[in-house]
Amino acid sequence: MGNLKPGGPSFSTGWGRMRSQLWIIGVIGLVVLLLVGALILENRFGPIDPTDSGWKAKVVNDLDVQIDVKSSAVDLKLAPGESDIFASPGPGQLNFILTITESHGRTLGCLVVRGNKRQTVQLMASQVTPCQS
Repeated sequence: MGNLKPGGPSFSTGWGRMRSQLWIIGVIGLVVLLLVGALILENRFGPIDPTDSGWKAKVVNDLDVQIDVKSSAVDLKLAPGESDIFASPGPGQLNFILTITESHGRTLGCLVVRGNKRQTVQLMASQVTPCQS
């Protein structure tokens, strides 16, 4: 009969193999849990990769005058025909408002951004609507 006493060669070899298998299963489980967690957080709060096309708005100045496009985070000037990308102002915010003004400071109106998680939304400056107070 084999040596099955605690501390004997057969007992320790079997226990070591089982411990190794449990460790590998634990590591695989942790990796799967982290990947699923990252996907859930990215879907809820926005992309981890800043070059991802979702959660952004591209504003095109199709007017004949230079405009200032203001969000809560940035103020950019766009000459006629120029465009720029505006990211959502905070984690998890798909929808936001951009204020459009002339270079003299007169408010032309607002662009309401209804964001998309998968692709950049394009807005034309001529689509401004009256700003809500």
